[in-house]
Amino acid sequence: MSKKNMNFMNLILAVGLGLIFLGFVLILCFAGSLPPFSSLILPDGLFIAGFANLYYFLAFKKSPFRLFLSISLSMCGVFASLLVYGVLPLSIKELWPLFIIITSAALFVSGRYNGGSFAISYDFPAVALFILGGLYLLFSLGIIKVPFKTLALMSCPIVLIAAGLFLIILFLRRKALLEILPEEISDAFNKDEEDEDCE
Repeated sequence: MSKKNMNFMNLILAVGLGLIFLGFVLILCFAGSLPPFSSLILPDGLFIAGFANLYYFLAFKKSPFRLFLSISLSMCGVFASLLVYGVLPLSIKELWPLFIIITSAALFVSGRYNGGSFAISYDFPAVALFILGGLYLLFSLGIIKVPFKTLALMSCPIVLIAAGLFLIILFLRRKALLEILPEEISDAFNKDEEDEDCE
């Protein structure tokens, strides 16, 4: 594809994403009461950052991490907008753990991008964040009456054991570890392994 056609296709993509954003904002304006402009900065900023990452993902570099950023930021922006516009009956004070759950879902989906059924570098953090977000949600909604400090102290050994198991699994699956490290570090590890094989 020529550079002129590629630029035109990127423009079409950018305009399409912009129209989706504007349509979403208009839906929210009609659905709830219009909040002050200053309270719109965070949700709209998250939404725009998510769409910018989605544009970069679709137009240039298709990596699971870029997909994670675009899904996570966009969905957190949508959720924050629903809270700010008053579409949801509860406040951000009660529903803030849903941001963690949304991030876990984005991690899980982006781990499936390369067609794999199990990507430990994405799945383990996704499950951990989902459990953590669900636990925080139970506390913030007042369903669990035990003080959070007490529960945190009691669950600390379990968290340490789970973190240790995760590190051992990553050690055994070095390839998964190399996927989550920056490229220059993973290249250095690969070079070290090749040098050891030659000796």
